[in-house]
Amino acid sequence: MNAFPYRIVAHRGARSMTENSMASIKEAFAQQADIVEMDVRMTRDKEFIILHDYFLERTTTGTGWVLTKCRKELRDIRLLNGEPIPTLEEVLTYLRRRKDGMIMLDVKDAVFGLFDVKRFVSALEEHDILHRVIVSSFNPFMLHRIKKRQPQLDIALLTMFPYGIAVPIAKWLKATYVSCILPVAKRMQAKYFSRVLPSETFLSWAQKEGLETMAYWEEGQENLAWLAEKGVKIFVTNRPAVAREELMKLTGKEKRRGKARK
Repeated sequence: MNAFPYRIVAHRGARSMTENSMASIKEAFAQQADIVEMDVRMTRDKEFIILHDYFLERTTTGTGWVLTKCRKELRDIRLLNGEPIPTLEEVLTYLRRRKDGMIMLDVKDAVFGLFDVKRFVSALEEHDILHRVIVSSFNPFMLHRIKKRQPQLDIALLTMFPYGIAVPIAKWLKATYVSCILPVAKRMQAKYFSRVLPSETFLSWAQKEGLETMAYWEEGQENLAWLAEKGVKIFVTNRPAVAREELMKLTGKEKRRGKARK
């Protein structure tokens, strides 16, 4: 068995840097993230940029709705750290040159008919790194179109649906991963409680169906230990270095318990 059986996903990069910036990607890998998650949006002229929000105000020096802007209009706009808004092309080029690491592209603008799936998939194919890319979305119809166009891509269904709906949808999509962020108001008496912890039933059923479960984690080793105990192997976090450190501690405890039983 792998000495460290977990994978860490840096949510929008390492959040010690400006989210969704090239600096945040590089820092996430420096903090030993296995996968860096970034958000993809489409401009009015069907170019793809890396940005979370529908609007520019929160994370950039610009204003307005991204989908109404051409790429040319966005070139002079800066992220809050002074960097230009990254393009999908820049991120894929960087990943290809790295030779290691993976990227999770969370498709935004997931309004049916607006996001150009053909153009998006073609951009991924041009870089010949499909095996290092995961595509995620809350929109199962968007994921279905992407998977149908390129079956080699691994997809991750992000969902707020209860397990009885979410797991069958994930199976229909032929998804590799599923992440439920349905709020849970009970189950454990931890000092810290994440509002996005999935339920035990959700995790159990998804894993029985052969899906890899992802979970968001920010604080509280009690939560981390519970998720690991329930079979979660992929942790999405804003703090990849902290998550790795906490999981290493947890792995050490598991090893000691195993030796004690022998």
